[in-house]
Amino acid sequence: MDLLRSHGFRLDHFERKRKKEARKPHELAEYERKAFGLKAKLHHKKRHQEKVDDCSRICVRACLVWHTCLRCSSRWARRLLSARVRGWLV
Repeated sequence: MDLLRSHGFRLDHFERKRKKEARKPHELAEYERKAFGLKAKLHHKKRHQEKVDDCSRICVRACLVWHTCLRCSSRWARRLLSARVRGWLV
């Protein structure tokens, strides 16, 4: 009876959630090792798109904070800054 609910959660909810999140990279790596063919191609495409999105997010942040970025032209930085001033970007 030690798994009774407390504030809407089971008492071991957060511990199980933490362990599940810790196992996720290992399970993903195992899938990447085993996948081949079309599934591997689609998976790699998805991972590459995530990487591109992360890089562009970092680049946008750099443009907004430092008003310049190594990858972006100054025109792109000015456009981002004007968008931020107008309230289009948060």
